[in-house]
Amino acid sequence: MEKRFHADFHGFVIDSEYGLSFAGKPVNLPPKEFSMLLILVKNTGQRVTKEQLIETVWNSASISDESISRCLSMLKSALRKANPGAESLIKTEYG
Repeated sequence: MEKRFHADFHGFVIDSEYGLSFAGKPVNLPPKEFSMLLILVKNTGQRVTKEQLIETVWNSASISDESISRCLSMLKSALRKANPGAESLIKTEYG
């Protein structure tokens, strides 16, 4: 069993058991987007590779780059909807 994770970042609170909230209000994320956010927050300040996302979010299943991009886009959109200032929280690097 994995240890519970809790973090505060830019007005958001993420908790591996209770989900995501902003300013005390729940932010509903589908399971894949929540898992992606969790791994990104756990690795704040570090580069998270596509391979790491596939391993942790999709349990090493075969997944297309398009599916990963779509999941990331939906995650960014949900964060912006909760907090318009969240635009720069997730940076995507190619190459």
